Amino acid sequence: MTALAAGVAGAMVAGTGLPGRLWPAATAEAATHHHARAIEAGEFILVDRMGIKRADLEMVRGEPLLDFYGPDGKTVRASVGVDMKGTARARFFSSTGMPQAAIGVTGEGRSGVALLDRQQHLRATFDVAIGGAPTLRLYDEKSPRLGLDITEAGSPGFAMLDPEGKTRAAMVLNNDSSPSLTLYGADGKPVSSLP
Repeated sequence: MTALAAGVAGAMVAGTGLPGRLWPAATAEAATHHHARAIEAGEFILVDRMGIKRADLEMVRGEPLLDFYGPDGKTVRASVGVDMKGTARARFFSSTGMPQAAIGVTGEGRSGVALLDRQQHLRATFDVAIGGAPTLRLYDEKSPRLGLDITEAGSPGFAMLDPEGKTRAAMVLNNDSSPSLTLYGADGKPVSSLP
């Protein structure tokens, strides 16, 4: 009797077109074939066996963003996204949810890495210019203090900067492989050099 009632109810629902109103026809057809070639949604949430959120894929201000969460399901530990300018980036967070590292590539092809301390001070960056020149910078709590780079022509250089970010000493290896050292005053002008 129960099976008969269920069959009659099923036939009535099918006859009214209710499934087409509950989900799009394409989704209904895919469900009939037991697989879907594409699923469209504004957000996907991945949970563990305990039902705790461990990953979240969503659109944020028109940008796709994939976040990974720690065991508590609340603290973001890693994030991958592409912004409206085409910059692809990944960020990594401490166990308390504070950002501490990032890597990215701009839409034009400039790539870089940034490292922060626990107080959110930028402490190191490494980037490669579009032309291929790499630059490493080391920071104190406020500004860059050391710089190391290789120009597009292949000349390596090393610079020491004051707290205001002005170069006070620079050592380079010129194109003819001859080394030179230049010292700068507080006004940014050279005061002495070797050779």
